[in-house]
Amino acid sequence: MKKITQFTLLATCFLCMTASPIFAQIVTKNIVKSQIPAGQEISQLTFESIIQGPEKNAFNNDLLKGKVVMLEFWGTWCAPCIKHFPKLNDLATSFSEEGFVIISITDEAEEIVRPFLKRRPLNTWVVSDTDRSVIDDFGVNVFPTTVIIDKNGKVHEYVKIDDIDKDYIKGLIESTSSPEKVSFNLNDASQPKKGVQKIQFKGASSQESKAAPTYSLSITKDSTAKFEGGILGKKMGLIDMKGWSVRKAIANAFNISQTLVEGNEELLNTKLNVKLNMPRHQEELVNMLLKEGLKKELGLTIKPQEKEIELLVLSAPNGLSKYLKAPKSTKGKFSADDGVIAGRHWTLNSLIKNIEATLGESVFDDTQLSERYDYDLYWDHNDPQSINEALKEQLGLVLEKKIKKVESLTVEKAVTKS
Repeated sequence: MKKITQFTLLATCFLCMTASPIFAQIVTKNIVKSQIPAGQEISQLTFESIIQGPEKNAFNNDLLKGKVVMLEFWGTWCAPCIKHFPKLNDLATSFSEEGFVIISITDEAEEIVRPFLKRRPLNTWVVSDTDRSVIDDFGVNVFPTTVIIDKNGKVHEYVKIDDIDKDYIKGLIESTSSPEKVSFNLNDASQPKKGVQKIQFKGASSQESKAAPTYSLSITKDSTAKFEGGILGKKMGLIDMKGWSVRKAIANAFNISQTLVEGNEELLNTKLNVKLNMPRHQEELVNMLLKEGLKKELGLTIKPQEKEIELLVLSAPNGLSKYLKAPKSTKGKFSADDGVIAGRHWTLNSLIKNIEATLGESVFDDTQLSERYDYDLYWDHNDPQSINEALKEQLGLVLEKKIKKVESLTVEKAVTKS
């Protein structure tokens, strides 16, 4: 059985939702998978459909024979993938006549991908792998993932798109290795794949499935932390954050903007390592354990209070819009990166958190939109204020300053009774 995680984010090391609006890779499965190793020949690639590229009746093996092929695994919901579209387009255009092909592989259906590409053009081949057979063959569990296949049809290496430039591609194209016969088949899904190790999910045995659920929470101070990041997946019952500030940990536990967490700045900026592991789909229990753990381990008192402040208010004057709409998928996915936010079957809560992180101000949700939606948002990350106009034009949402009564949290060290 395939299990898609709903909310796990990875970066160069690790980054999390509350730390920053910037993420580099999105975990699509919470398992460790084997992959076709470097040096192994790829006998064929089989996909359900070619969304963009050579027409089926014009496709033949000679189109890829002797060429360098770059496989780019992505999704319409994957903000880090979308961020790299300009680079992919540049590479595809620059080497289109020089023995180089980019095949962008998504596990989403054609009816979802085609409308998306009208908004965000991609100049590569685009294919659909809805049964995730190719994605699983290459052991892909993060988007984006890039695989280079050399002129001999062998896996050259798994590489980060950030590490690829024109000199890298040119070097592969100009390699003097003589190309062997390569057989790629993008049309016939009935043909079996060769040389592919099938993956077994960890914990799939009947003995392991009967094991008692695990509940654990560890909170430790880390004064040496130089970065903040990790895994934050409350729906999965998994938190592994390093260098998390007390302010952000409290904000996350109480589902409140970090700008509304007040107290001694030295205390609130104290860095923590937080690890939590428990069964899935118990987010309220995760929050409760995190609240109590922070109070107990750090000796804190956390007092709520209401006050009137001027803050940004997000509203939806016309309700849903063309690009903020009812979801087509039943699987929740969300990601964010420089100037990009993408949600599929997701609430607006994560969108609002990223607006706050981008602008450095509290945002009050007055949209009256509490369900799950599909949405995309693009703005100039070099101009944070441009997110205001982007919200209005793309999602029909209005962001403006207003006076509102809100609940804030005051954090203090607990008084020790003698």
